[in-house]
Amino acid sequence: MNLKWLISFTIAASLWAGQSATPTTPQPYVTLQQIPVEKDVKAARLAEALKQAKTGNADSMAQLGVMLLLGSEVEKNLPEARQWLLRAAQKGQMEAQAKLGAMLFLGLGGPVDLLQSVQWFSAAAEQGEAYSMGCLGVMYATGTGVVQSAPDAFFWLCLAQTGGDTDITDQMLNDEASKLTAEQKEQVLQRLLNFIKKLQQLHI
Repeated sequence: MNLKWLISFTIAASLWAGQSATPTTPQPYVTLQQIPVEKDVKAARLAEALKQAKTGNADSMAQLGVMLLLGSEVEKNLPEARQWLLRAAQKGQMEAQAKLGAMLFLGLGGPVDLLQSVQWFSAAAEQGEAYSMGCLGVMYATGTGVVQSAPDAFFWLCLAQTGGDTDITDQMLNDEASKLTAEQKEQVLQRLLNFIKKLQQLHI
């Protein structure tokens, strides 16, 4: 993880201040005999990914889950993706936790489960995953799946923006900051400092 953003973190200032299809002309060298070869290659890649994931390696499980989620190199399979991401997430794999949180939030590959979505976003965010931080911030700001909380919303939105989540705007931060009392601002400031210290120790 790149922790450069932790060094330049300026909390005090923040506290106050579907793919369209385009017809193409088939190339002369593309023949029907070549199509099964492509399918065989994808099958081989899936088999290799499965082999590695079945060893119990969390990163391999997460990689397979993402492949199945995106349809990258293999046929898209959202329910199967959700299962592999869950296995990896349970082992503490940060990317899997973030992707699983999103799938549960959106109902991809299974039913919507906001409580579980918050759980996995939180697990990834605690490891410094910026996308999950931003999702938590928005959920706390809107009361989606959690009790609405301006201090929690500002805390996670501030970390997400500083961590590189470009979807988090200054206006979003200002809106939540305006809801905080002076005491709450001091509490959030201390919470941010403690969190950054913990992340620095975690990733040394």
